[in-house]
Amino acid sequence: MGPDATQVHTRHDGLATVFVAVDRFVADVVGIHAARPGTRSEALEPIYQGIVKHLAPLTANIAKGLTLRHDHDPQYMSYAFQQEM
Repeated sequence: MGPDATQVHTRHDGLATVFVAVDRFVADVVGIHAARPGTRSEALEPIYQGIVKHLAPLTANIAKGLTLRHDHDPQYMSYAFQQEM
């Protein structure tokens, strides 16, 4: 699975961050989430969506062995994000 983020400008709210999680094997979006601001906690949401959609409800070790490939954006490099993964 590969998460990524981009920023968009909205007419009413200003900058927002859109996070996606992609199943890189089949190039399918498995989760999407927009937030203002785009924090490390918000970056987890599309990953959670993909796990729930394709595996099972979130429980400890449900995605053990799942490989997560990401760029080195600050949200993904934060200690809290890394500990959750």
